[in-house]
Amino acid sequence: MSESERDGLDDVMREFQNIDTPSVALVTAVERGRAKLVRGRIIGLVVTLLLWGVSLHTLLGHPSAADAYFAIAQMALPVVTTAFVRRSSKNTWKAKAETTRGFLELELERRRDWIRRMSFMRRLIPVMVVAIGVHQAMLLHAHPEIEHWGFAGYGLPYVILAGLFVHSTVRRARFREQAEDIAGRILSLDTPEKAVQL
Repeated sequence: MSESERDGLDDVMREFQNIDTPSVALVTAVERGRAKLVRGRIIGLVVTLLLWGVSLHTLLGHPSAADAYFAIAQMALPVVTTAFVRRSSKNTWKAKAETTRGFLELELERRRDWIRRMSFMRRLIPVMVVAIGVHQAMLLHAHPEIEHWGFAGYGLPYVILAGLFVHSTVRRARFREQAEDIAGRILSLDTPEKAVQL
């Protein structure tokens, strides 16, 4: 073997040794994350179909103004939410490279996706509060006799939305912590000791 061939072989061996193979735990986390995305798509589709089915049934049955308003709102909500989720998660399905860095960057993007989703929910909830308030006002105007519904009829939706607001705030904070941890692990790949596990 000539010296040039030997040097070429040494370069190939060094290239092979530098291949970064992700850990089993990291690969499992990536696959679990993809399965979660698939489940989310399926659940979103089922919920959308149910809401649209109920709303169309209402609209085709000569509804009152309040019922028509509520049906249209039910149809708009999943459309807006699905459009946002699809745009936010477009880079969360596949890693750019099947390496530790590639998989960690994918997991980091997934955490950022969830941060965006929770922020979106926090912005959407005040809109829903206003929409529900308008619907209740329309109901009271059309049916004054339902004033006796009390808190159970009027206040419960706001309690639920307040709970969702707090829940989304807590989850966003947790995803931010996870994103910072993963970003730190990606930075550690540039150091001599690359002991990275997810």
